[in-house]
Amino acid sequence: MSNTLDYYKLLPKTNCGECGLPTCLAFAMRLAQKNAKASECPYLADEIKTQLDEATLPPVKEITTKRGNEEIHFGGETVFYRHEKKFFNETVLCIMISDLDSEESIKRKIKKKSIERLADQLSTNMIALSNDSKKKEPFVKLVKNVQNATGLPICLLSVRAEVLEEALQLLSNSQVLIGFGREDNLQEILRLAEKYQTSVILSSQKGIDGLVQLVSLAKKQGIKDLVLDCTGSNIQETIENQILIRWNAVYNKKRDFGYPIISFPFKHSQEEFAQEILLAGLLSIKYSSIMVLSDNALNQLAPLLVLRQNIFTDPQKPIQVDPGVYTFGEVDKNSPVFLTTNFSLTYFTVSNDIESCGYPSYLLVLDTEGTSVLTAYAADKLSAEKIAEAINSENLTSKVDHNTIIIPGFLSPMSSEIEDASSWKVLVGPADSADIAYYLNKIWRKK
Repeated sequence: MSNTLDYYKLLPKTNCGECGLPTCLAFAMRLAQKNAKASECPYLADEIKTQLDEATLPPVKEITTKRGNEEIHFGGETVFYRHEKKFFNETVLCIMISDLDSEESIKRKIKKKSIERLADQLSTNMIALSNDSKKKEPFVKLVKNVQNATGLPICLLSVRAEVLEEALQLLSNSQVLIGFGREDNLQEILRLAEKYQTSVILSSQKGIDGLVQLVSLAKKQGIKDLVLDCTGSNIQETIENQILIRWNAVYNKKRDFGYPIISFPFKHSQEEFAQEILLAGLLSIKYSSIMVLSDNALNQLAPLLVLRQNIFTDPQKPIQVDPGVYTFGEVDKNSPVFLTTNFSLTYFTVSNDIESCGYPSYLLVLDTEGTSVLTAYAADKLSAEKIAEAINSENLTSKVDHNTIIIPGFLSPMSSEIEDASSWKVLVGPADSADIAYYLNKIWRKK
């Protein structure tokens, strides 16, 4: 089904409104946009619901792993290019721990690494345990040690089904990802997936064609939560494989390609972590849903964390911070009150400039739908009434005695309107927040 009318033909055409929409045609439009589910219509036969649900699934299946309170969703993507809509579930950064690693290395890798940027906490979010020894005892020991030391979801990597099964018994309360299902062990791995309700990584030595055959066999066995390892002989081949998989899933509507991709950049990096991070960036851009990394050195992970944040923000929606009053330093009744908008770039620029000058200050952040000062002013998203309302709702009168607010220099035409609406005195501050320190020393302290 490719358009609204294809969906409409299968609906009862009663216009009953029980789905929450006034007409069946409106419901068909929602189905075509992947914004509704067939189950919301109470008058569809089960076989029609199944047909519609299949048609409304995203081109890339969404899969969940869970351990305790930590739950991760990956896949579920609907487009090939981010600007067409957006990418939804960010790439999972998974740190690999080998059963050959030293205790010191294991302790270091097991720590969840994070940085804060644009009011978001960016972090690694999964642990992969690899059976590099090819032996059961070291791997089981590793699983026992790690499961007690981290609450992160776990991925188990081995080609031996008996090794994976003993590990799975230790993780019976988790939704785990296991691999690798290959031509020579597929039935045993699928048996484990069915028994323990796990997701399965498929990996073929016969290229993309072999991978598709494995997908077909797994689906016939009723295993639906699949992850594809399409690692090639070099980085170019790997990227080409990942592009081919996403293209066939999104544009050619081939369901056997419609699964998340897992990537192993260290296989191409010649054991240099900086190079591995660079390759991980390339693979993140080209549709990796899970990125397995050999280390977690934060100084080198940071660029990858930032890149991931940028890829998975909505390109049609500005990045915003929460509106409200922010404080810098040990503020008191005499501290100045600055005004800005909740566009993240504006907020962080202004807040950094206030903080760096070392003068305790308040910053009133207005909700302008994530637009900058000039844009908000031009689009009527920043008015004197809105500023007055924010002053009252944040109870600023109880925080300072001077009842004075410093507005950005570009808003000087509004100063008298703000005074009339708020009964506060308005000072026109610098147009560029880089001049705040100079303004505080030369203007504020002498007022």
